[in-house]
Amino acid sequence: MQATHEDYMALAINNAKMGWGLTKTNPMVGAVLVKDEKVIATGFHQYFGGPHAEADLFSKTEDTEGATLYVTMEPCFHTNKKTPPCTPLVIEKKIAKLVVGMRDPNPETTGKGLEQIKAAGIEVIEGVLEKEVQGLNPAFTINMNEQRSFVHLKIAQTQDQTLVIPERQWITGDEVRRDVHWMRAQCQAIMVGGETFRTDSPELTVRGIHLLENEHFEQPRRLVLSRTLKELEGFEAVQVNDWNQFLKDLYKEGIGSLYIEAGPNLAKELIENKVYDYLSVMEAPFKAEGIRLDTELPELSEIRKYSNGDRWLICSQA
Repeated sequence: MQATHEDYMALAINNAKMGWGLTKTNPMVGAVLVKDEKVIATGFHQYFGGPHAEADLFSKTEDTEGATLYVTMEPCFHTNKKTPPCTPLVIEKKIAKLVVGMRDPNPETTGKGLEQIKAAGIEVIEGVLEKEVQGLNPAFTINMNEQRSFVHLKIAQTQDQTLVIPERQWITGDEVRRDVHWMRAQCQAIMVGGETFRTDSPELTVRGIHLLENEHFEQPRRLVLSRTLKELEGFEAVQVNDWNQFLKDLYKEGIGSLYIEAGPNLAKELIENKVYDYLSVMEAPFKAEGIRLDTELPELSEIRKYSNGDRWLICSQA
């Protein structure tokens, strides 16, 4: 059976995910080149400051004339960045057709690359698997549209919303904790509240996943929200008076995505004031006495159930 645009875009999406945790404030992007119904090259944005997906792909083949290029995001147009714009490169390679999943969300450049490519006589098809492609880089879209850091808020709880159980370090199991390290890896900073820092002494590092073997991976900054803690070796004490301004300032410092592991008080504040774009609730399959979350959670959707009965629930405002 002949492959469809959706099939090739799905392959490009999978390629894009190979850049997880390595592209920092850049988006993960994947590319696939097809000629005579055969995939002749693939590419992805491998790390921040490195070649973009299109450049990576074109470095692997010269058989580009008349081919169809699939890219998850519109080829970049602007020049004020670390690497050359991809739009002229796409035109230079004399492809016949360009298929993109989504436009560049940057309001200053969106659609401009596609306009140049169309003007060069290349057929352009947009919006293939657009929803799935948009799900690759919600932080980048927030960065471009709102000029602030994306917030991924995570809490771990029991079925009755207990977040702190005396004499117990972890609520959820090993599988959840492994996924938490992958979540941490996608952000440029990790934050906890001062009480959690004093009680749990968290390391706030990415551990136990193969991404650590990649030379381009960098550990996130470690932030502690506190008005009393000052000198913290290896950590940064921060204060927040206005969350929106704090997130804008953080983005200017190169933090595209902030991951917050919140205890009861900080979680209550952030949830009630909707200071999150993604809310991940890692829920254990039991009830317990302890300190509960004193606020109502938004509507959540289950995206994963683990072998021990733990669940990963999520609410997205992005």
